[in-house]
Amino acid sequence: MTELDEKYMLRCIELAAKGLGYVKSNPLVGCLIVKNGEIISEGYHHAFGMPHAERVAIDKLDDKTQIKGSTIYVNLEPCSHYGKTPPCAPYVAEMSPCRVVISDIDPNPLVNNQGIKILKDAGIQVDIGICSLENRKLNKRFFTFIEKKRPYIILKWAQTLDGFIAEKNQNCIKWISNAATRQIVHKWRAEEMAILVGAGTVRCDDPQLTTRHWHGDNPIRMVVTNSGNLPLNAKIFDEQAKTILFYKNILNTTINGDKIDIVKIKIDFIDTLYAYCIENNITSILVEGGSQLLNTFINREQWDEARVIVGNKVFGQGVRAPIISQYTHIDIENIDDDRIIHYIR
Repeated sequence: MTELDEKYMLRCIELAAKGLGYVKSNPLVGCLIVKNGEIISEGYHHAFGMPHAERVAIDKLDDKTQIKGSTIYVNLEPCSHYGKTPPCAPYVAEMSPCRVVISDIDPNPLVNNQGIKILKDAGIQVDIGICSLENRKLNKRFFTFIEKKRPYIILKWAQTLDGFIAEKNQNCIKWISNAATRQIVHKWRAEEMAILVGAGTVRCDDPQLTTRHWHGDNPIRMVVTNSGNLPLNAKIFDEQAKTILFYKNILNTTINGDKIDIVKIKIDFIDTLYAYCIENNITSILVEGGSQLLNTFINREQWDEARVIVGNKVFGQGVRAPIISQYTHIDIENIDDDRIIHYIR
């Protein structure tokens, strides 16, 4: 493989990233068609249920005979099975490119080398592995879901300069972060499939858990409760988005609605959560708190990223923020007078 191969594949990955927050449980995929040293078409998977990247790039060309003898770049193995859309591998093979360059094999058992076999059986040269690190970083949600059989977990909280996430005996919302940072949080929500909070957060803050300050779909709202003591007029039950209520002991059975699912916790909450996510193809969760819930994931080492907002406030006393001790990488970003500390396990 050459430097040009890397250049073209990085462009695929750049295109693929445009689908973040829209492709739902599907991977982020981009595609380039290159002939005689020129990009003659490109595309990416725009949204769940819409054509995949390869079909977008191919169908942009009025004269598809141009594809014969070309090189097609795609950052994930073309699919070989029917889902919401027809399989891509046979369609690519039909166009007779001389070569297909792929970042990674699709680990989904429905694909997993079968798309590559279709291409090779058609006499097409297939090269695999270029820019794999960049592709796996982009598709971290997809790879975690398939390989670890659980959603990608992002922890998020805001804390004061002296390390508190809430005041003592707090009975109303007191913002720690600034308006610009809160808008970024709504962008994060739009990028993930679900958002999770504990019952204490619902009772105390009555959050909407939506993307109202950012363009994008609302995530699935998830709440975990032991007692089931939740106000029936809580905003999470307003049906702006689907709400999943995980309960352990007692539940107010009057909670119902077309967009509300009620799930009984079977012994362990995280196991029940993961089983639900696997069954419903929920590939990522933004865990927004409170402290007990966040610490559950931290203590069990069941997290992939943590995004900690440090606001320019001091409480003096209150509910202590969780502490991250195990991580492999850290970034710090300044947003006006806030800092966002980004940990990666």
